[in-house]
Amino acid sequence: MPDDEERWHFRKVGLGYEVEAPEIETSIRVTRIKRSGGDLHGLVRVNTNMEGAKTNGGVLHLARFNLSSSTTRSSLAKLLDARTPGLRMDWFDGLEALCQGTHIAEEAGQPYVTLGLTAMARSATSYAIDPVVPANVAALLYGPGGSGKSILALAGAMSVQDGREIIPGVAPGIKGNVLYLDWETDAPVLNERIIAIANGSGYPPSGITYRRCIRPLSDEAEEIAAVVAERDIVYMVVDSAGMAMGTGGEYGDSNESTLRLFDAIRHIGVSTQIVDHVSKQEMRNGKGKSVGLLPYGSIYKVNLARSAWEIRNETTDQDESSKIALVHTKANDSRLKPQLNIEIIWEAGVIRFGTWEHNLDAYVPDPGKAADRVISLLRHYHPRHFHQPEVAKILTMPDATVASVFRREAKSFVKHPDGYGLSDAELGVTPLYRDPQIWGDIDD
Repeated sequence: MPDDEERWHFRKVGLGYEVEAPEIETSIRVTRIKRSGGDLHGLVRVNTNMEGAKTNGGVLHLARFNLSSSTTRSSLAKLLDARTPGLRMDWFDGLEALCQGTHIAEEAGQPYVTLGLTAMARSATSYAIDPVVPANVAALLYGPGGSGKSILALAGAMSVQDGREIIPGVAPGIKGNVLYLDWETDAPVLNERIIAIANGSGYPPSGITYRRCIRPLSDEAEEIAAVVAERDIVYMVVDSAGMAMGTGGEYGDSNESTLRLFDAIRHIGVSTQIVDHVSKQEMRNGKGKSVGLLPYGSIYKVNLARSAWEIRNETTDQDESSKIALVHTKANDSRLKPQLNIEIIWEAGVIRFGTWEHNLDAYVPDPGKAADRVISLLRHYHPRHFHQPEVAKILTMPDATVASVFRREAKSFVKHPDGYGLSDAELGVTPLYRDPQIWGDIDD
């Protein structure tokens, strides 16, 4: 046999790591890596085709493993030696190479590069689905149960597959094969919805790749990445985040499963829409005012998603369809986008999408000072803009009083060609500055 130092070759495989000795058809791989108390733990699998090894279909050993413990390495080396009698393998050396390489790789992160000297290639489009899902990253769509999250995500996926707009105002920026990963329902339910949405759009449905999932996405990222490459998948839906994350597990903390979910999505490497539920906690702006609910669980979901949209149910008892407001709550590479008012019309075997407008006559003005009443009106109907006479009529206030509010409280308002709206400061939004000569109008 070759010297042990030359035998083991370390490499990253998906979300895990492996040392391999090709000349003896043997490998040691660790996956499902978690950190607890400063130690790294994972699932270790030893494969070999060496004659005389006591394997089960080529698997010599499979168990949980502490990569930070020398004692554990020694114990496992002795066990592997017992299962390969007469082969004179230095199993400790292979385990040492695996454990050292894994620790170094996990601590090192990505390489350092120098930016700003030359142009770098960017995606041909900014959005996979405009304006909801930026290209090549993960975006979050969250709301309460029964709000239409999965229907919207499915219609968006179909629009990418077909290359046409299904939801008004929500247009695909890319066209290609789609993968729908489902932890919530099953294939017959999704199949019926696809046919119903296609019937409502007037076009025959295009098939999308579907998989019913049970295990956390991080456990299956390597296999899914292979399918994505094999089938030329360009867009993926994860429905929904809670089940796709799994639990923190025996060795995980409350945020680790979220981090693993996003790590798996980055490894798979396509534009991704994550569907999620909401918690009772509220998202607040810099002034402490509530601006909506938070996704359920770890705040890392919002932090790691490059864009987040909240679904709010606006349906009344008199409505025969579902009216929802899609509110942009987080953006990394643009200003927050205007609210989308989407109507879902449910009929026998048909699902159609439309838009809806607020009934201004039904608005009940808040009591209080004139400035507070004007701000409350514009906040309620944001991002709709109002001209001064409209505000005076709705609030039954003199025109002069409204004009005085817009003048005295100028920092709270922005004047547009189609009327007044609230400023970024009043909305609690931190504006992102970009030179328009370089970037163009980022509000487009």
